[in-house]
Amino acid sequence: MGAGSNKAATWGEESGSSGTRGSVLLFVLFAALITAVSVQALSTVVLCATNTLLAEREGRSALGQQDQGLNELRSGALTNWQPIPWSPFQGKDSSTSGNMQGALIELPGYNGAAMEAVVRQELEVSTLTASALVEQGRDGLDLPFAAVVGARVKARSGRDQPWLWSNFESWSGCASESECREVASAWLLESHVEAPVADNCEILPLAEHWCLDEGWRQVLASPGGSQTTGLAVEASAGANVIGVGRTFLIQGRSGGSISFPREVLQPEEGSGYFLIVLTGGANLDARYLGLVRGVIVVDEGSALLDGTTVCGAVIVTESVDVGATGTVVFCSSALRWATDQSLRRVRLVPGSRWEQSGD
Repeated sequence: MGAGSNKAATWGEESGSSGTRGSVLLFVLFAALITAVSVQALSTVVLCATNTLLAEREGRSALGQQDQGLNELRSGALTNWQPIPWSPFQGKDSSTSGNMQGALIELPGYNGAAMEAVVRQELEVSTLTASALVEQGRDGLDLPFAAVVGARVKARSGRDQPWLWSNFESWSGCASESECREVASAWLLESHVEAPVADNCEILPLAEHWCLDEGWRQVLASPGGSQTTGLAVEASAGANVIGVGRTFLIQGRSGGSISFPREVLQPEEGSGYFLIVLTGGANLDARYLGLVRGVIVVDEGSALLDGTTVCGAVIVTESVDVGATGTVVFCSSALRWATDQSLRRVRLVPGSRWEQSGD
C-alpha cells in the first residue's frame, strides 16, 4: 500500500514537470514568433518610408526640371516670340536639364499674344508633359509726367537762351499760338536757375529726390554694365522684361560716367523714340549730340546735356547740366511711350499649368 502510493506520487510529479516544460517552450516559441512578426513589420515600415522618401525626392526633382524647362521657354520667348519645335534645352543647372525637351506651340484665337509652353523628358524616359500658357504684353516705367525732374538744373553763367521749351513747334519757331497751349513743367528741389525758360513753361518745387521705385530698380538691375540694345533681365515678379525697339537699360557704377550709347544715333526704320535708363548711381554724358528724340532716365545720378537738344523728357535724381547750349523740348508723346510701351514682358500665366500623358 505504501509503496504504490509513493510510485503514484512520483509519476504525478514527473507529469507536472513535463507539462511545465511544455508550457515554457510554447511561450518561448510564441514570443519568438511575435518578435519575428514585429521585426518584419518594422522592416516593412522602414522600407516603405524609405521608398516613399525616394519617390518624393524623384518627384520633386522632376517637378523642378519641368519648372526650369517652362522658365527656359519663357526666357526664349522674350527675345524670339515665335513657335519652336521640340528641342532639348540647357538650363543653368545642366544636371537637371540634360534629358529635358521643350516646345512653344501657337494657339488659335489669341492673335499671337499667347502661346503654349510644353516640356517633357526624352520619350524613352517618360511621355508625361507639363504645359503652361505664356503671354506677352507691353509696359513701361513709372515716370513723372514732366519735362525735367531732378534736384537742380545747372547752366553756364550768363546764358540768355531758354533751356526748356514746351514743344517742338515753339522751339523751332513754326508754331501758332493755338499750338503752344501745352505747359512744360520742371520739377526741381532747387528751383533757382540763372538761365530762363520759354513761354508755357514752369518750374515747380519737388518735395524730395526722385529715384526709381525699388521694384523697378530690381527688375532693371543687370550685371556687367552692358550697354546692349534691348538688354534682357530677369524680373523679380516671375516675368521677364526686355526693351522694345530702341530701349537701352544700362547698369553703371556709383560716381562713374557712362557715354551716351551711339546706337541711339543710328537711324532705324520705324524706330520712333528712344528710352535710356541708367542705374547704379553713374552719370550720363550726353553732350554735343545735336537733336535727339526720346526720354533720358538716370537713377541716383546726373545728366550732362551741353550741346544737345532732347526732344522728349529728362528725369534724373541729381542734376541736369545744360551748360551753354543744352536744351530740353518737352514731347508728351515720347514720355507716354516710355511709360506705356517701352518694355516688353513675357510671363507664365498663373493657374495655367497642367500635366498630362503625351503621345
